[in-house]
Amino acid sequence: MFATSRWQKISVWNTALIEYKYTKDFHGPKDSEILWVLITSVLAYILLLALSYSLFQRSYFWVLLLAVPTHFFHARMFIVMHDCGHFSFFRSAFMNNLFGHICGFSFYTPFFMWRELHNKHHANQGNLDKRNKSLDVWTLTTEEYARANKSKRLAYRLYRNPLFLFTVAPLFFFLLIFRIPFEKFSIKAVINIFILDAFLVFFAVTQPEISLRFFFIQAPSLMIGFMMASYLFYIQHQFENTLWLRTADFSNREIALHGSSYYKLPPLLNWVYGNIGYHHLHHLDVRIPMYNLPDAQKKLRFEESRLLLSDSIKCLKMRLWNEKTRKMQGF
Repeated sequence: MFATSRWQKISVWNTALIEYKYTKDFHGPKDSEILWVLITSVLAYILLLALSYSLFQRSYFWVLLLAVPTHFFHARMFIVMHDCGHFSFFRSAFMNNLFGHICGFSFYTPFFMWRELHNKHHANQGNLDKRNKSLDVWTLTTEEYARANKSKRLAYRLYRNPLFLFTVAPLFFFLLIFRIPFEKFSIKAVINIFILDAFLVFFAVTQPEISLRFFFIQAPSLMIGFMMASYLFYIQHQFENTLWLRTADFSNREIALHGSSYYKLPPLLNWVYGNIGYHHLHHLDVRIPMYNLPDAQKKLRFEESRLLLSDSIKCLKMRLWNEKTRKMQGF
Protein backbone atom coordinates (compact mmCIF):
# COMPACT_ATOMS: atom_id res chain seq x y z
CA MET A 1 0.00 0.00 0.00
CA PHE A 2 2.80 2.40 0.86
CA ALA A 3 6.46 2.66 -0.09
CA THR A 4 9.45 1.28 1.82
CA SER A 5 10.20 2.80 5.21
CA ARG A 6 12.88 5.48 5.45
CA TRP A 7 12.94 5.88 9.23
CA GLN A 8 16.57 4.79 9.33
CA LYS A 9 17.59 8.08 7.68
CA ILE A 10 15.59 10.09 10.21
CA SER A 11 16.45 8.21 13.40
CA VAL A 12 19.10 10.73 14.41
CA TRP A 13 16.20 12.62 16.01
CA ASN A 14 15.33 9.64 18.18
CA THR A 15 17.76 10.24 21.02
CA ALA A 16 15.58 8.11 23.35
CA LEU A 17 16.10 4.92 21.31
CA ILE A 18 17.82 2.72 23.88
CA GLU A 19 15.69 -0.41 24.21
CA TYR A 20 15.42 -1.38 20.53
CA LYS A 21 15.65 -5.11 21.26
CA TYR A 22 12.57 -4.84 23.53
CA THR A 23 10.47 -2.45 21.45
CA LYS A 24 11.18 -3.42 17.82
CA ASP A 25 8.28 -5.90 17.76
CA PHE A 26 5.87 -2.98 18.12
CA HIS A 27 7.15 -0.86 15.27
CA GLY A 28 4.62 -0.13 12.53
CA PRO A 29 3.17 0.62 10.24
CA LYS A 30 0.10 -1.62 9.80
CA ASP A 31 -2.04 -0.76 6.79
CA SER A 32 -5.35 -1.79 8.39
CA GLU A 33 -4.65 0.26 11.50
CA ILE A 34 -3.56 3.25 9.39
CA LEU A 35 -6.83 3.24 7.44
CA TRP A 36 -8.91 2.94 10.60
CA VAL A 37 -7.10 5.81 12.32
CA LEU A 38 -7.46 8.04 9.25
CA ILE A 39 -11.19 7.27 9.06
CA THR A 40 -11.67 8.04 12.76
CA SER A 41 -9.60 11.20 12.64
CA VAL A 42 -9.22 13.06 9.35
CA LEU A 43 -12.40 11.85 7.63
CA ALA A 44 -14.57 12.07 10.74
CA TYR A 45 -13.31 15.57 11.52
CA ILE A 46 -13.98 16.83 7.98
CA LEU A 47 -17.52 15.40 8.06
CA LEU A 48 -18.31 16.96 11.44
CA LEU A 49 -16.82 20.28 10.32
CA ALA A 50 -19.00 20.17 7.19
CA LEU A 51 -22.07 19.37 9.32
CA SER A 52 -21.27 22.30 11.63
CA TYR A 53 -20.88 24.56 8.60
CA SER A 54 -24.27 23.54 7.22
CA LEU A 55 -26.00 24.02 10.60
CA PHE A 56 -24.30 27.34 11.30
CA GLN A 57 -26.98 29.29 9.41
CA ARG A 58 -29.74 27.80 11.54
CA SER A 59 -28.16 28.48 14.92
CA TYR A 60 -24.70 28.77 16.48
CA PHE A 61 -26.05 26.49 19.18
CA TRP A 62 -25.48 23.51 16.86
CA VAL A 63 -21.84 24.47 16.39
CA LEU A 64 -21.35 24.58 20.16
CA LEU A 65 -23.19 21.28 20.57
CA LEU A 66 -20.92 19.58 18.04
CA ALA A 67 -17.73 21.15 19.46
CA VAL A 68 -16.88 18.28 21.84
CA PRO A 69 -17.35 15.37 19.37
CA THR A 70 -15.54 17.45 16.73
CA HIS A 71 -12.67 17.92 19.16
CA PHE A 72 -12.52 14.16 19.78
CA PHE A 73 -11.70 13.42 16.15
CA HIS A 74 -9.57 16.55 15.77
CA ALA A 75 -7.45 15.42 18.74
CA ARG A 76 -6.79 12.14 16.95
CA MET A 77 -5.63 14.18 13.94
CA PHE A 78 -3.05 15.84 16.18
CA ILE A 79 -1.66 12.42 17.14
CA VAL A 80 -1.53 11.48 13.45
CA MET A 81 0.54 14.63 12.85
CA HIS A 82 2.64 13.73 15.88
CA ASP A 83 3.42 10.22 14.56
CA CYS A 84 4.06 11.59 11.07
CA GLY A 85 6.63 13.89 12.66
CA HIS A 86 8.46 10.80 13.91
CA PHE A 87 8.07 8.99 10.56
CA SER A 88 6.29 6.18 12.38
CA PHE A 89 2.75 6.47 11.00
CA PHE A 90 3.35 5.55 7.33
CA ARG A 91 6.16 3.56 5.75
CA SER A 92 6.69 6.33 3.21
CA ALA A 93 8.44 9.55 4.17
CA PHE A 94 6.36 11.32 1.50
CA MET A 95 3.08 10.15 3.06
CA ASN A 96 4.27 11.12 6.54
CA ASN A 97 5.08 14.61 5.26
CA LEU A 98 1.84 14.92 3.29
CA PHE A 99 -0.48 13.99 6.15
CA GLY A 100 1.70 15.92 8.59
CA HIS A 101 0.98 19.07 6.58
CA ILE A 102 -2.74 18.24 6.22
CA CYS A 103 -3.18 17.69 9.95
CA GLY A 104 -0.94 20.62 10.86
CA PHE A 105 -2.98 22.96 8.66
CA SER A 106 -6.12 22.13 10.66
CA PHE A 107 -4.29 23.42 13.77
CA TYR A 108 -2.77 26.45 11.97
CA THR A 109 0.58 24.81 12.63
CA PRO A 110 3.44 24.58 10.09
CA PHE A 111 4.32 20.89 10.14
CA PHE A 112 8.07 21.17 9.45
CA MET A 113 8.42 23.81 12.16
CA TRP A 114 6.44 21.74 14.66
CA ARG A 115 8.47 18.61 13.83
CA GLU A 116 11.73 20.39 14.55
CA LEU A 117 10.38 21.78 17.83
CA HIS A 118 9.09 18.41 18.92
CA ASN A 119 12.30 16.59 18.11
CA LYS A 120 14.21 19.16 20.17
CA HIS A 121 11.87 18.27 23.00
CA HIS A 122 12.77 14.59 22.66
CA ALA A 123 16.48 15.39 22.52
CA ASN A 124 16.49 17.63 25.60
CA GLN A 125 13.60 16.61 27.84
CA GLY A 126 14.73 15.87 31.38
CA ASN A 127 18.15 17.50 31.00
CA LEU A 128 18.42 20.34 33.51
CA ASP A 129 21.35 21.84 31.62
CA LYS A 130 19.41 22.04 28.33
CA ARG A 131 16.07 23.47 29.40
CA ASN A 132 16.54 26.42 27.05
CA LYS A 133 17.13 24.18 24.03
CA SER A 134 13.48 23.33 23.38
CA LEU A 135 10.02 24.83 23.75
CA ASP A 136 8.88 23.11 26.93
CA VAL A 137 7.07 24.08 30.13
CA TRP A 138 9.22 26.63 31.95
CA THR A 139 10.66 24.79 34.97
CA LEU A 140 12.91 26.15 37.71
CA THR A 141 14.67 24.30 40.50
CA THR A 142 14.00 25.22 44.12
CA GLU A 143 17.45 26.83 44.37
CA GLU A 144 16.96 28.86 41.19
CA TYR A 145 13.62 30.12 42.44
CA ALA A 146 15.14 31.05 45.82
CA ARG A 147 17.84 33.12 44.06
CA ALA A 148 15.41 34.79 41.64
CA ASN A 149 14.39 38.43 42.07
CA LYS A 150 10.79 39.42 42.77
CA SER A 151 9.88 40.15 39.16
CA LYS A 152 11.13 36.76 37.95
CA ARG A 153 9.30 34.99 40.77
CA LEU A 154 6.09 36.83 39.90
CA ALA A 155 6.46 36.01 36.21
CA TYR A 156 7.09 32.35 37.04
CA ARG A 157 4.07 32.17 39.36
CA LEU A 158 1.82 33.72 36.72
CA TYR A 159 3.18 31.41 34.02
CA ARG A 160 2.69 28.27 36.13
CA ASN A 161 -0.88 29.21 37.02
CA PRO A 162 -3.16 26.67 35.26
CA LEU A 163 -5.53 29.45 34.15
CA PHE A 164 -2.70 30.97 32.13
CA LEU A 165 -0.87 27.79 31.18
CA PHE A 166 -3.89 26.00 29.72
CA THR A 167 -5.78 28.92 28.15
CA VAL A 168 -3.72 31.99 27.27
CA ALA A 169 -0.41 30.22 26.60
CA PRO A 170 -1.63 27.70 23.98
CA LEU A 171 -3.61 30.37 22.11
CA PHE A 172 -0.58 32.66 22.18
CA PHE A 173 1.70 30.00 20.72
CA PHE A 174 -0.57 28.23 18.23
CA LEU A 175 -2.20 31.36 16.80
CA LEU A 176 0.52 34.02 17.14
CA ILE A 177 4.03 32.73 17.84
CA PHE A 178 3.76 29.91 15.30
CA ARG A 179 3.25 32.57 12.62
CA ILE A 180 6.90 33.62 12.78
CA PRO A 181 10.30 31.83 12.87
CA PHE A 182 10.79 32.49 16.61
CA GLU A 183 13.74 30.09 16.89
CA LYS A 184 16.59 28.98 14.67
CA PHE A 185 14.78 26.72 12.23
CA SER A 186 15.88 25.09 9.01
CA ILE A 187 15.21 26.91 5.74
CA LYS A 188 12.56 24.30 4.96
CA ALA A 189 10.72 25.04 8.21
CA VAL A 190 10.92 28.82 7.70
CA ILE A 191 9.49 28.49 4.18
CA ASN A 192 6.73 26.27 5.60
CA ILE A 193 5.82 28.99 8.13
CA PHE A 194 5.59 31.73 5.50
CA ILE A 195 3.65 29.60 2.99
CA LEU A 196 1.02 28.76 5.59
CA ASP A 197 0.82 32.41 6.69
CA ALA A 198 0.50 33.57 3.08
CA PHE A 199 -2.31 31.11 2.41
CA LEU A 200 -4.23 32.20 5.53
CA VAL A 201 -3.89 35.89 4.59
CA PHE A 202 -4.84 35.21 0.95
CA PHE A 203 -7.95 33.26 2.00
CA ALA A 204 -8.99 35.92 4.52
CA VAL A 205 -8.59 38.73 1.94
CA THR A 206 -10.20 37.00 -1.03
CA GLN A 207 -12.96 35.17 0.89
CA PRO A 208 -13.61 37.28 4.00
CA GLU A 209 -17.16 36.06 4.63
CA ILE A 210 -16.33 32.36 4.26
CA SER A 211 -13.11 32.64 6.27
CA LEU A 212 -14.90 34.46 9.13
CA ARG A 213 -17.69 31.89 9.18
CA PHE A 214 -15.16 29.05 9.11
CA PHE A 215 -13.26 30.63 12.01
CA PHE A 216 -16.40 30.84 14.19
CA ILE A 217 -17.28 27.25 13.32
CA GLN A 218 -13.83 25.90 14.12
CA ALA A 219 -13.14 28.12 17.16
CA PRO A 220 -14.98 26.13 19.90
CA SER A 221 -13.44 22.73 19.11
CA LEU A 222 -10.08 24.34 18.36
CA MET A 223 -10.04 26.08 21.75
CA ILE A 224 -10.77 22.79 23.49
CA GLY A 225 -7.98 21.19 21.47
CA PHE A 226 -5.40 23.84 22.36
CA MET A 227 -6.29 23.59 26.05
CA MET A 228 -6.11 19.79 26.10
CA ALA A 229 -2.84 19.72 24.14
CA SER A 230 -1.29 22.05 26.70
CA TYR A 231 -2.73 20.09 29.63
CA LEU A 232 -1.58 16.70 28.34
CA PHE A 233 1.88 18.03 27.53
CA TYR A 234 2.09 19.29 31.11
CA ILE A 235 0.92 16.01 32.68
CA GLN A 236 3.40 14.03 30.58
CA HIS A 237 6.41 15.51 32.38
CA GLN A 238 5.27 17.69 35.30
CA PHE A 239 4.40 15.21 38.06
CA GLU A 240 5.82 14.65 41.53
CA ASN A 241 7.98 11.61 40.77
CA THR A 242 9.23 12.75 37.39
CA LEU A 243 12.95 12.89 36.73
CA TRP A 244 15.39 15.65 35.78
CA LEU A 245 19.14 15.04 35.53
CA ARG A 246 22.26 17.06 34.86
CA THR A 247 24.19 16.27 31.68
CA ALA A 248 26.89 14.32 33.56
CA ASP A 249 24.29 11.87 34.90
CA PHE A 250 21.89 11.98 31.96
CA SER A 251 20.36 8.72 30.74
CA ASN A 252 17.82 8.65 27.92
CA ARG A 253 16.38 5.38 29.18
CA GLU A 254 15.90 6.69 32.72
CA ILE A 255 14.34 9.93 31.49
CA ALA A 256 11.98 8.04 29.19
CA LEU A 257 10.74 5.60 31.83
CA HIS A 258 10.86 7.87 34.89
CA GLY A 259 10.67 11.40 33.48
CA SER A 260 7.70 10.74 31.18
CA SER A 261 4.36 9.68 32.61
CA TYR A 262 2.28 6.60 31.98
CA TYR A 263 -1.04 8.44 32.20
CA LYS A 264 -3.60 5.65 32.56
CA LEU A 265 -6.69 7.29 31.10
CA PRO A 266 -10.18 5.76 30.86
CA PRO A 267 -10.67 3.78 27.61
CA LEU A 268 -12.67 6.48 25.80
CA LEU A 269 -10.19 9.25 26.58
CA ASN A 270 -7.30 6.95 25.76
CA TRP A 271 -8.85 6.36 22.32
CA VAL A 272 -9.62 10.05 21.76
CA TYR A 273 -6.06 11.11 22.55
CA GLY A 274 -4.46 8.40 20.48
CA ASN A 275 -2.87 6.46 23.37
CA ILE A 276 -0.61 9.43 24.12
CA GLY A 277 -0.95 8.50 27.80
CA TYR A 278 1.68 5.81 27.15
CA HIS A 279 4.14 8.64 26.91
CA HIS A 280 6.94 6.80 28.68
CA LEU A 281 7.02 4.19 25.90
CA HIS A 282 6.82 6.88 23.25
CA HIS A 283 9.92 8.56 24.67
CA LEU A 284 11.61 5.17 24.93
CA ASP A 285 11.09 4.48 21.22
CA VAL A 286 9.36 6.97 18.92
CA ARG A 287 8.99 4.35 16.19
CA ILE A 288 6.10 2.73 18.05
CA PRO A 289 2.98 4.18 16.37
CA MET A 290 -0.02 5.27 18.39
CA TYR A 291 -2.03 2.11 17.72
CA ASN A 292 0.72 -0.22 18.98
CA LEU A 293 1.41 1.50 22.30
CA PRO A 294 -1.23 -0.42 24.35
CA ASP A 295 0.17 -3.79 23.19
CA ALA A 296 3.69 -2.62 23.96
CA GLN A 297 2.64 -1.66 27.49
CA LYS A 298 0.94 -5.03 28.06
CA LYS A 299 4.12 -6.88 27.14
CA LEU A 300 6.79 -4.58 28.58
CA ARG A 301 4.87 -3.56 31.74
CA PHE A 302 6.85 -0.41 32.47
CA GLU A 303 4.79 1.25 35.22
CA GLU A 304 7.33 3.29 37.16
CA SER A 305 5.67 6.59 36.25
CA ARG A 306 1.99 5.57 36.26
CA LEU A 307 -0.56 8.29 36.92
CA LEU A 308 -4.33 7.96 37.22
CA LEU A 309 -6.89 10.56 36.23
CA SER A 310 -7.39 11.23 39.94
CA ASP A 311 -3.72 12.26 40.21
CA SER A 312 -4.22 15.19 37.84
CA ILE A 313 -5.13 17.77 40.50
CA LYS A 314 -1.98 16.99 42.48
CA CYS A 315 0.11 17.39 39.33
CA LEU A 316 -1.26 20.90 38.83
CA LYS A 317 0.24 21.88 42.19
CA MET A 318 3.75 20.89 41.13
CA ARG A 319 5.86 24.00 40.50
CA LEU A 320 9.57 23.44 41.21
CA TRP A 321 12.14 20.68 40.82
CA ASN A 322 14.00 19.84 44.02
CA GLU A 323 17.42 18.45 43.13
CA LYS A 324 17.99 17.14 46.65
CA THR A 325 14.79 15.13 47.00
CA ARG A 326 14.58 14.50 43.23
CA LYS A 327 10.90 15.38 43.20
CA MET A 328 8.63 18.10 41.87
CA GLN A 329 7.04 20.19 44.60
CA GLY A 330 4.86 23.22 45.18
CA PHE A 331 6.08 26.70 46.06
